[in-house]
Formats: sequence, C-alpha cells, structure tokens
Amino acid sequence: MPANPAHDDDLINDDIGADPGATPLEEAKPSSEPVVYEVVEHDGGWAYKVGDVFSETFRSHGDASAAAEQAAQRQQLADRPGIIEYEDADGRWHKEVTLGSDRPETEVVDESVSLSREVGADEPLPDGPDAPAR
Repeated sequence: MPANPAHDDDLINDDIGADPGATPLEEAKPSSEPVVYEVVEHDGGWAYKVGDVFSETFRSHGDASAAAEQAAQRQQLADRPGIIEYEDADGRWHKEVTLGSDRPETEVVDESVSLSREVGADEPLPDGPDAPAR
C-alpha cells in the first residue's frame, strides 16, 4: 500500500527518530542549475571546489579530477531520510530533515583539461592579454 503523503513526517520520524529541533524540509523540486564541481590549482597542488568551498588538496591533477567525479556521482545517489545540520554565514546552526529522494544534477568542470584539449597536449598555452590563467 503506498504511503500517505499526509504521514510523511511520521515515516521520517520512524526512520531517524523524532527530533523536535529539526525543521521539516518540503519535497524539493529539482533545481535547473546543476551543482558544479570545479577542478582547480590550490595550495600547492590540486583540489575541487563547489562554490567557494575547497576539497582537500591532492598532489596530482588526476587525483583531484577523480575525486571530483566521485563526489559528483555520490551526490546524485538517493539516500534515506535524515537530519542535516549546518552553520550559515552568520554563524547560526540549523537542523533540517531531508527525505533523501531529491538529488541535484551535478557537473564536473576542469578548465585545465579543456584548455589542453583545445590547444593540444603538446602545444604551449597561448600568451597575451586574452590568454587563460595558468
């Protein structure tokens, strides 16, 4: 028998335990904007970032690129209901309940790979005012 949407909160509470401090999230609609994982040079090595948040630093570009691909794939996996706790930019902590079924589209952007493909792996990068950052 299908679950009654009016009882979704009861199903969540059965799965994760009642938490009176958690704010229930509504079933989110898929965003038209993908979550972008960008592979970049960082702190003497390579990392990926989402928005302004960097991953750990990797020794090689290949390791950072593989980690970005794995993270992007994991983010698309449906999960069980759960509680998300996070700190906002003002330093306030929030606790919310998620159903775990609405996952965003993801994309990995790696400018160094697209530059090497455009220019050619054996050709030097172009110089001048319109040249890409190195």
